[in-house]
Amino acid sequence: MKIKILLVASLICTTSFIGCQKGNTGPTGASGANGNTNVHSYTFTVNTLDWLVAQKGYYYADIPFSQITQDIVDNGTVSMFYSLNSTGTNWIALPSAIVTSTLSLYYGFNYSLGNIRVYAENSTNGIITFPNPTYYKSVIISGTLRKLNPHTNWNNYNEVIKLINENTEIQLNVTNTIY
Repeated sequence: MKIKILLVASLICTTSFIGCQKGNTGPTGASGANGNTNVHSYTFTVNTLDWLVAQKGYYYADIPFSQITQDIVDNGTVSMFYSLNSTGTNWIALPSAIVTSTLSLYYGFNYSLGNIRVYAENSTNGIITFPNPTYYKSVIISGTLRKLNPHTNWNNYNEVIKLINENTEIQLNVTNTIY
């Protein structure tokens, strides 16, 4: 009896597979959303009047950034770049220094929950004349992506973009441009 059941079952399976044909290809589905939650890029400007004086020769501007969550502070990272032109063809990583024979200007940033602070310091404690405006780009990177790529220099804009372009699972999500 078991042999008859096995024969019938194998006969049904065999005819099922032989009788199958590939059907026509259906219509293409809707495109999904680009990007992911691993990397977000934001561009913004700091105008001359946005700079505040903390002490002689030290200037700063605070930019509210709700995208800097406690998880980013604890596990992720933020990279910052600046440019003197709006085309974004020449992004310079922060921190950065301009050194001449008479003075040194230091540009940097720090971040905390919900905030980015960009700052400039003049080694001679003199007045800094800022271009109006200065363009900034922040790249906010989740802790997951940072841990998966420990050898990436997150302060090198071109290296970050190269990583994103080489890995099809990561896409730079330019979600906001603030001018």
